[in-house]
Amino acid sequence: MKRMLVALATAGSVVLMGAPAMAADATPSPSPSLIGGSPATWSPLHAKRSESGKTITLVPEQAVLFDGFSDQARFTSSNPKVFVAKDAEGNGTYTAQAGGYAVAKGKASVTVKRGGKVVAHYVIIVK
Repeated sequence: MKRMLVALATAGSVVLMGAPAMAADATPSPSPSLIGGSPATWSPLHAKRSESGKTITLVPEQAVLFDGFSDQARFTSSNPKVFVAKDAEGNGTYTAQAGGYAVAKGKASVTVKRGGKVVAHYVIIVK
């Protein structure tokens, strides 16, 4: 069965509409007929600071943005061969949000510190 995805462009914005069968699964998994191509092209998942302790399940190349952290927070992955974590970047005028991406199957922990104090922790499972 073919699935249909319709894009509507109105006043400078794009709205994607698809069949209910296209709703996102809680645990994404790649398939030979992957809708949307590479997971690197998907919208990133979001992990809030208030969700510290959360387990995040990804597929290789899928991205995560960490919400609610200052640009002084430092993100460290326990296993960069599984998940690469990136600090926020900025100079006070602008800030690129902290995030990361899945590299290969496995498990990693992301620890977030500010001033040497742990302020959040996430478990990353890449399937």
